[in-house]
Amino acid sequence: MDLVLRQPLFTGFALISSYRLAELGIDQSQLEMDLEKLDLILRVKEAYFNILGSDKAIEVAQTTVESLTQTVKVARSFFEVGMIPVNDVLKAEVELANAEQSLVRAKNAGQTTRSTFNTVLVRPVNEPVEVEDILVYKPEVGEYSAFEKKAIENRPEIKILDVNILQADQQIRLAKSRYYPKSLSATSTSATGTRPRSKAALLLTQTTGRFWPWPTGRSGMGKDLLCRQGKGKPEKTTHRDQIGCGGRHSPASQTSDGGSGFLCQEYSDYPEGG
Repeated sequence: MDLVLRQPLFTGFALISSYRLAELGIDQSQLEMDLEKLDLILRVKEAYFNILGSDKAIEVAQTTVESLTQTVKVARSFFEVGMIPVNDVLKAEVELANAEQSLVRAKNAGQTTRSTFNTVLVRPVNEPVEVEDILVYKPEVGEYSAFEKKAIENRPEIKILDVNILQADQQIRLAKSRYYPKSLSATSTSATGTRPRSKAALLLTQTTGRFWPWPTGRSGMGKDLLCRQGKGKPEKTTHRDQIGCGGRHSPASQTSDGGSGFLCQEYSDYPEGG
């Protein structure tokens, strides 16, 4: 029976790069989960305020119908005593009919907003929903610049982009590791019957045939990694600007060439053997 143990001594930083990539993957997953939680909170609040708005619209429509109903009654009374022509009565009835249609549309919109609220909370779609209105106005006191700075420092989208930049750096380092010499220590032990016989430890060195050619103008993978690395900072700047303008976009929604094509073109001309 032969037993061989191998211990890598130097892998061109491949092991440490792979380890760092795994750590960054965990960090990114945690940040994406935090982002989903914040998105869920936002969707619930949006659905809540949509319900309040639709309820107010129903109240306004009902008030309009009640007012126009009285107007039609008065118009008919005036017409019966000959004070107004029949056209005025018909005009009032048309306005009442339009108001009743608006009331029906407002009620339908109210039901739709409640169904959306139930969907966000994973409840039955037709489950009755009654919400409490916010009757107290509580303004936030502070400087807008301080709120903006806090948002930039704590938004998961910005942190995810930072992680993506670090991932691109580690992937470039991992790709470069293929062109470093590799060294490993191997120890073998053989046994015959019940008496083992140990052999001396062997130090083996494996060296690749190419040194330092990365990246080259023909290396598609090298250019792709450099493009990803170069696009990270402009995307981060774009998201900072969107936060300052009140925008909300997830890094996952960015296209592969959106807004950073000039960087890809720049890196595609990377000099040979640089």
